[in-house]
Amino acid sequence: MTDIVNQIERVSDKDGFLKVVRLLAEEIMSKQQASNMRIDEYLESVAAWVEDFSSCPRNDIHWESVDYRLILRLLYMGSIYE
Repeated sequence: MTDIVNQIERVSDKDGFLKVVRLLAEEIMSKQQASNMRIDEYLESVAAWVEDFSSCPRNDIHWESVDYRLILRLLYMGSIYE
């Protein structure tokens, strides 16, 4: 997972974004097979991390400038796009 974190920090364009999304998908699939994690559990983990990290002293995200609609659109479109 550390490799993915390093790559996330270097993403600067759409191609880099797509590359990391695909690497993340592979990582999630391998963990899902090992732990039987379902997509609803994954999304709940995302929500829990946002709640916890936003109040963490190491928080380095400017939460008021996050484009939440874009993130939600990406998640939603991924659930219906074939």
